[in-house]
Amino acid sequence: MRKIKLTLTLAIIGLFGFVSNSFAQVTIKPGIGINITNWSKDPSGTSVKANVGWQLGGTVAYGEKLFIEPGIFFVQQSTEVASVSGAQNAFKFDNKISSIRIPVNVGYSILGKEDGMFSLHIFGGPTASFVTHVDNDLLSKENFKDVNWGVQAGAGVNLTIFYLDLSYEWGLNEFLKDTSEKVKLQGFYITAGIKI
Repeated sequence: MRKIKLTLTLAIIGLFGFVSNSFAQVTIKPGIGINITNWSKDPSGTSVKANVGWQLGGTVAYGEKLFIEPGIFFVQQSTEVASVSGAQNAFKFDNKISSIRIPVNVGYSILGKEDGMFSLHIFGGPTASFVTHVDNDLLSKENFKDVNWGVQAGAGVNLTIFYLDLSYEWGLNEFLKDTSEKVKLQGFYITAGIKI
């Protein structure tokens, strides 16, 4: 296992080195935003509603028209989980999941360049979210998978030193443990920040 982790780490470092040399322009983009996440379906006997969460972190964009943009964010996602009407042992709670989310996007500036005064861009790519904490009265971190894999697509705008990105993420794996129901996490993200 240690050899696999070391090999993966060296591969990522090599990839970033290759990207840095291949794309002359580098833009650092710290940001903050909100997310609205939900479960792909309601587990039997429950009703799940999306709540507003938040994220804080940043990305680094390599390139101008065509760019690669890895990032890292601390994210809190929130949903309201309740038993269906008339069920025995009725319950209702806010389920808050804290995680470290790592998106790796490939993007293209449709108008302008990523490092210019104005640009309109599209992007997409894989995401990995590593669960760090679960806060509610009935479930704990042990009820959730350690890693949630996803894929996202989005669009954004840059104006002078500011940017605004909107994206939607589709969960790829089941994120609840010990259940036969295939429930995935999905959500809408809005992030705003500055370009350095």
